[in-house]
Amino acid sequence: MKKASLLAYILFAVVLLNCCFSDYAFSFVDYLSKNSKPYLNYNNEGVFKKAFNSFVSGRYKTAAGEFWLYLHRGGKTLGNFALYYQGLSFINLKEYGKADYVLMKLSISYPNFVFYKNTIFYLAISEEKTGNYVSEISHFKYIIARSKKSSVRSFAMYDVYKAYAKLKDYKLADKYLKRLYIDYPYFCKIHHIKIKNAFLNLSEKIKRGEDLYYDSYYTESIAILKTVALKDKKAKLIILKDLMNIKSSLFLDKVDKCLKYEKNKSCYEYYGVKNLKILDLKARYYYISGQTQKTFLILNSISEKYGFLNRRLKNIYGNILWSRILNDLKSGELLSAAKRLKSFFIIDDSVNQNTARFLFWYGIILEKLGYKKRALFYFNLIRASRILRYSYYGIMSDIFVSRITGAADYSSEVLNNGDIRSYSIVSLKYASEFKKAINNNYALNLRFKRLKALLNLNIYSLSYIELRKIALMNDNNKNFDVFLIYLLYKKGYYGSAINIAFTLIFKNDDYRQLLLNKKFLEILYPKPYYGYVEKYSSKYGIPVDLIYGIMRQESLYNPICYSGANAIGLMQIIPSTGYYIASHTGCYNFNPSMLYSKHINISFGSYYLKTLLDQFNGKKYLAIASYNAGPGAVSYWKNNLLKNDAMPLFIELIPFNQTRTYVKRVLANYYVYNFLYN
Repeated sequence: MKKASLLAYILFAVVLLNCCFSDYAFSFVDYLSKNSKPYLNYNNEGVFKKAFNSFVSGRYKTAAGEFWLYLHRGGKTLGNFALYYQGLSFINLKEYGKADYVLMKLSISYPNFVFYKNTIFYLAISEEKTGNYVSEISHFKYIIARSKKSSVRSFAMYDVYKAYAKLKDYKLADKYLKRLYIDYPYFCKIHHIKIKNAFLNLSEKIKRGEDLYYDSYYTESIAILKTVALKDKKAKLIILKDLMNIKSSLFLDKVDKCLKYEKNKSCYEYYGVKNLKILDLKARYYYISGQTQKTFLILNSISEKYGFLNRRLKNIYGNILWSRILNDLKSGELLSAAKRLKSFFIIDDSVNQNTARFLFWYGIILEKLGYKKRALFYFNLIRASRILRYSYYGIMSDIFVSRITGAADYSSEVLNNGDIRSYSIVSLKYASEFKKAINNNYALNLRFKRLKALLNLNIYSLSYIELRKIALMNDNNKNFDVFLIYLLYKKGYYGSAINIAFTLIFKNDDYRQLLLNKKFLEILYPKPYYGYVEKYSSKYGIPVDLIYGIMRQESLYNPICYSGANAIGLMQIIPSTGYYIASHTGCYNFNPSMLYSKHINISFGSYYLKTLLDQFNGKKYLAIASYNAGPGAVSYWKNNLLKNDAMPLFIELIPFNQTRTYVKRVLANYYVYNFLYN
């Protein structure tokens, strides 16, 4: 890691003049280098890393001692994390008195700690074990009031009930048990907690019935709400939803009885809602029952009568229509497919991620039917959206526009022309905002110090938590975020840079103009480990851009990435595939841990990609699909199910949603790399 002098941080304003995104000036202030902050004792920080590794490995006694050593030596930057994991170590060792002391100290000393709610939760658990029930109740009540997770709130409520019972305050104990029974049916089911419904009043029965509905206990919801349905419209509506979800024929009887009157009066008097809401439920009933034609007719009726469909009904309408369009395309019925697509635009004429496939395929059909100018209009609608521009449909629209107009590398021309503002000027502005925010906010400054320490210790799980907290603290200062993205990119934290960048772009329309900036795109589509990639690209005769396209999707350039499917490293090689590749490449001492090596992982991934390209005659989309689903599955689809060599249609007809999405994303990555760097 490149080291910067201490003066680099102090003399920020001077050095900043050379720190820009220009191709000609690239003097980078090393904010994230461990030597740019003299107060960090990295010998001591090494003790923290050792302690953290001990904790993760389950060596809790060792971890507790090492965290104590870090704090005893004066460790402050990561003091909150040290206390937190020391407390958890004591809980795992069942030394609850020590855990109580450490976690109480943490809660008092660090009220803004990123894991503060977790701290209070574990503190309450340790207090339960030590018999400090009054304090336990207080802390669990804090969790009940503030936790967003129902599983955590229900656990806390149950422990409050038990604590009151131990204190022999049975009135309050019964109060919390009743509340638990009403609000958390699933928790009560798995813990066998029962209360007679006769002890519940009208509003409590309705609340209990509603929560049973939300937890998918539809039959029980009906049973309890039947006793109060005559007195309450809300109870009747919940029963109707229950009947819909269990696909009961009684649902249609009740709905038709309500809807036979044109005006809203009947539905409103009985259920407290208008006819439109009941029609919504009826459409969903037919959809979950598999009666797509009836669903389609109701949705068309709603659209004609009320002039719109809500988001959920639009999605249902789109799903039904899309399956029919694919059948038309598969059988070559272009006119029928065009008619269906046109009907979709009457329902939803927006341009977004949900509608892009409809716009794209309408453009393809128009081109095939000879209406090239009209086809260009629909392709350009997608291309004009900055959010869609580098998606699969945006890239494919670029390709079709180039084919129709005869213009080569159209996207590259757009990126390299006057659309791009000088990033040198932009970077200076953002760097100034960054410096100002850091200097004027003590809490932010402290978090940034902590982030630096965690990044330099390669503790990425905690780094990203601090990083998101920093970004949230500056939610109204997007210039700060942009420069932070740049810092992360320059120090090789590509995944974090990309995640924050996309959060920024999706949340703020004003910053989507950065997607027209080539230098910003190079942050989103970097070329790390280029020496290895170029070496094995040449050796196996596969495009550099394809290797990066897969690497970006598989691991987001993280060499220590490990998936639930046991895939390892940059290109996510599973051990069995690793052994196969090793036997064919002469790596006779192979073991799966070697896949964490950037060199070996890129070598193995490139070799495997070459074998897939050879197997499918160089067709990249088939090789990409095979990389995800396996060559056996792709060969079967190609030979038995999807006898169509047209790439776009084959991709749409892939049966597995995960593989279909994977192929689209990797192809988009490949094309972006291609026109960005070539």
